[in-house]
Amino acid sequence: MAQYTFGNDYTTPFDKGAYEPASGKEYFLPISKIGISTAPMKDQLEQLKAKIFQGASKVELGFMGVQKGSMSQGAVTPEMYGVEEREAIRDLAKLNKVELSVHAAPSAGSISGFSQQGFSDEQRARTLDEIKRTIEFAADTAKGGAVVVHTGPDWQRPVYQAVGKYEPEEMKGKFEAYPEEKEQGVIYLADEKTGEFQGLRRNMEVWQPKVKMEKDPVTGKETETYVYDEKDGTVVMEKLEWDEMVKRGRKERPNLPPEQAVIKFFFDAEKKRHHAESLRWSAESKKASESLEKYRNARKLWEEIEKRTPKDKLDNLRKSFEGETGLIPPKHMLPSEFLKQVEQKAEEDKRWTQEYATSAAHQVKQVEEKIERLKPIEEVGIKKTADSISKMAIYAYDVEKMKKLENPVYIAPENMFPEWGYGSHPQELKRIIVE
Repeated sequence: MAQYTFGNDYTTPFDKGAYEPASGKEYFLPISKIGISTAPMKDQLEQLKAKIFQGASKVELGFMGVQKGSMSQGAVTPEMYGVEEREAIRDLAKLNKVELSVHAAPSAGSISGFSQQGFSDEQRARTLDEIKRTIEFAADTAKGGAVVVHTGPDWQRPVYQAVGKYEPEEMKGKFEAYPEEKEQGVIYLADEKTGEFQGLRRNMEVWQPKVKMEKDPVTGKETETYVYDEKDGTVVMEKLEWDEMVKRGRKERPNLPPEQAVIKFFFDAEKKRHHAESLRWSAESKKASESLEKYRNARKLWEEIEKRTPKDKLDNLRKSFEGETGLIPPKHMLPSEFLKQVEQKAEEDKRWTQEYATSAAHQVKQVEEKIERLKPIEEVGIKKTADSISKMAIYAYDVEKMKKLENPVYIAPENMFPEWGYGSHPQELKRIIVE
């Protein structure tokens, strides 16, 4: 390996040979090729002047604020620089032969729309608006060049998962955000329609009724049935861990990702419960409908009998009604009047049992849809991230053509710390760009 001389009694960082190989025979990147960033919470015009005085030839301007911002509070934004200020930055860079690039505010938000509540298209739109203002600033000051955008902080995924997915076999299991992350880490799914998250902890345990397969003696078809305790007749419960839940969730769809298989296992149990409720209340509704029809026909029959019965014989008619039906109406009520009340009660029973049955059936459909919509968070988030970067790039291209720039304005996604979330691992960044 070549030996390099840095600042010593004979050389300083800005001397010509300070960063060259001691042998002088090997090419080395000169200081003039190394860029420097400004402090994003300070006035960028003043910062550019300071960096030029330090000898920099490549300077990255940056911002920390969003929307209107506040210079006094260090929340600097592109909107604070009008036509004159932007012209001054451009001329200063040109006169000093300084190449500029621009960094969008890290506080602009997630380009995927990631938030505590889920993926928000509203939040994503606000982030894109902030970056569009940075693109316009870059076109006016740098006359092209890079607009750096963070790929995070974004949706969380365990560090071990990113490493395990992309690294060579010998590296797997050697990286984690904290001890036992693989056993305890939270894995997320996202609803591709609503953006809502569903978190699953790998070390969770659930109790479920134990089931076995039984063959119907008539049809020969095998169905699941509960296992009952021989002593007290109660349903036997068993404790399930992650791997077993994955196995059961993959019973019908073997290729499901582990987290999707677990959530399917949970929702399948919920669907069965709602389906049972739907069957129960449908049966109750059928009974109520049959009772209603019976009471309605009886009322009509007794109305006809009452019409033909003399008034002085109505008491005898009531006694006859009680004997035939077993129902005892109040003394002041005719059988038809009493049956009208009973009919109304049966109609109410029919209505609310139908509502319960319909509600339970609706829940079954909702759960079925949710099972299909819940996907690994990467699958949902990557589409939103890729869409955002595409929109930024198209906007940069449009601005470049509108302002007739000689150099292209382009989006430069930048990955950050691995524990911040998706997009920080080099292979994750690569997938974002490919998408």
